[in-house]
Amino acid sequence: MKIACLTTLLVFCATASAMVATVPPTTLVAQADLILVARTVDRQPRAGRVRHRLAPMELLKGLWPLDRILEIDTLPPSFEDAALLPPPCRRVVLFLKAGDDGKPRLLHGRQGAWPVDSDGRLLGFGTGLRLEDLVRMIEEERRANHARTTRPHQQRSSQP
Repeated sequence: MKIACLTTLLVFCATASAMVATVPPTTLVAQADLILVARTVDRQPRAGRVRHRLAPMELLKGLWPLDRILEIDTLPPSFEDAALLPPPCRRVVLFLKAGDDGKPRLLHGRQGAWPVDSDGRLLGFGTGLRLEDLVRMIEEERRANHARTTRPHQQRSSQP
């Protein structure tokens, strides 16, 4: 009986620790160096990875030339936590952070790629939001950052 209880507890703990903790959209917005809407150009398997080439369409946060193709490497779709980037000619919102090599990487793996449907509704981890909602979140984060960076300066200048 003790062995059955311990086995059940071990299986439960292993399953719970393997689950991905969902990052709230506001956290993704705050942590991303670069957020953009892109169109998938193509994808190529490469040595246990998949290279996605994406054409930026709209820059929402950060700096990236709109005429420069973005290349993102992901795990193959057979992996459970692989990012699900849409097929060619479809739009996706990408939340990116600079990797150790300076190249953009998806922030929080599959949570950093939200496909966009033809009506502007976000899919994947963005389900329930529209592109306009995301733009509003980014603007709110910008205002909050601006307030944080200007407030200390304003306080110092008001002292005698």
